[in-house]
Amino acid sequence: MDTNLTGDLTKAGRVSFQHRARFLKGKGEFLELIMQDKSVVVYFFLLLAFLSVGEAGGFSDRVAAFVDDEAITESELQEQHRDTLKINPDITKDEVLNTMINRILILREARKYRIERPSPEEVIKEYIDLKERAFIRVPEWK
Repeated sequence: MDTNLTGDLTKAGRVSFQHRARFLKGKGEFLELIMQDKSVVVYFFLLLAFLSVGEAGGFSDRVAAFVDDEAITESELQEQHRDTLKINPDITKDEVLNTMINRILILREARKYRIERPSPEEVIKEYIDLKERAFIRVPEWK
């Protein structure tokens, strides 16, 4: 179809925006057409905002580390690092990440021993006590 005919049909209101875009695309006028129709620009930015939103209405978070199938996110690491800095101002982010990874591994090992306590901290404490008792040997008296 000729662009003059397209222009005439557009003026008459008989061709939709999609049809105008299809006819003008090859002529390099597509971008100009989009910029003229401000609603397209608004829809484009709304689409970008929608695509950037993660699950459950929150923003997606980068993964700092994986421990098998369990992920430690950047936001979890940042929060733990911020809390730990209050206690130990010299601790690095890598040290906090290693501690978080070790915690997951210890809890997983404790589950193998069927250690169950009300809180993860108590499970870790019981697991460490169990391991310490295994290494403490009382010499036999002769």
